[in-house]
Amino acid sequence: MRKKNKFLFTAVSLAAGVFLMTTGAMAADTDAEKRQLLEEQLKKLEEEARAFDVVIQQIQGQAHTLENEQKVMDAEIKQRELEIKRLSVAIEKAELDITTKGTIIVDLSEKIEKSRETLAASLLLLHYYNQANPLTMLFTNQNLSDFFNSLFSLQRVQESIHSTLISFKEDRTKLTTEKETAEDYKKDQQELR
Repeated sequence: MRKKNKFLFTAVSLAAGVFLMTTGAMAADTDAEKRQLLEEQLKKLEEEARAFDVVIQQIQGQAHTLENEQKVMDAEIKQRELEIKRLSVAIEKAELDITTKGTIIVDLSEKIEKSRETLAASLLLLHYYNQANPLTMLFTNQNLSDFFNSLFSLQRVQESIHSTLISFKEDRTKLTTEKETAEDYKKDQQELR
């Protein structure tokens, strides 16, 4: 009778823990909080599954009676239910990770597009400055300071093109890496399902 009470207490505690973990997942506000909550749920579910393993082994170690067999089956059912919930939480976490990677990819794509536009504008301006003869620029400016301002502007345009090209190359490399990582992650998650 005492073992029945202990088993029932364990089962009720498990059900209450699963209920609290499920309602806790709904209350998370941000992706980071959701991810943290999901990881905590996974740990708790794994701990509870290990506890059921111990209960199953203890009951199996006792004399085989119909009641003990029923307890073993009940514990195994609970263990399978926990495994299903653990997989559901893992899938939810994976979907959140995939969404995060998708956001990173979109952001990088937008940044690359802005870099292209900046680069195009800078190259057009550089072309304009290259078409002008320095002697012509000197005579077209009303004073010497305007001429030097034009030269300084040319230097800034060249520096801008250089830094934009470096940023553009780095972002394209990051984008390629993120896309490959996301594809690999999606394939891994599909295999798990």
